[in-house]
Amino acid sequence: MSAENNTIFFQFLSIGLSILVFYYIYKTHGYLVSLDSCDCAPLLYSDRLKNIEVFYLFLSLGGILVNFFKFFFKDSEAIYKNYIKIVLSWILVVYIVHIVFIYNTYMFYSNVKAECACSNSWEKEFIYVQAIVYGLPIFLLVFVLILGLVISLLRTLTVASSSVSSYTKSKGKK
Repeated sequence: MSAENNTIFFQFLSIGLSILVFYYIYKTHGYLVSLDSCDCAPLLYSDRLKNIEVFYLFLSLGGILVNFFKFFFKDSEAIYKNYIKIVLSWILVVYIVHIVFIYNTYMFYSNVKAECACSNSWEKEFIYVQAIVYGLPIFLLVFVLILGLVISLLRTLTVASSSVSSYTKSKGKK
């Protein structure tokens, strides 16, 4: 398989996965809308989750459109000119929305009645799985930041102690 065929395959795979994600988020949003008539579900948190799911719907739709655009306009420099800045800005926004989603999912699960028939559905479990999946990159980011801080501190302490050691050795020779 050539590199160009490989790229085309991964673009179609990305588009297909984006469509699948869009479908599941759409179904989950429908579930949250149906909870408006359910007395067992906490409306405050289900309303918040509905709004966040709408954001994710637009985000996944944007991902589909970007992949289609990249497929048909491969050589456009205008696309890639500020690509890194745009991607980093979106990652920050998405991480913040992930944190809000995780919090509201936790509060939703804490306040929903377990024996309620209208709230028990696979979509409820999908929201929980969605929160776990969204929490993984946040956990990894925090882990990498803490690891980087620890390594930086250890390097600083090592350099400082070697500087003091070499200074005391040079004083001892005089």
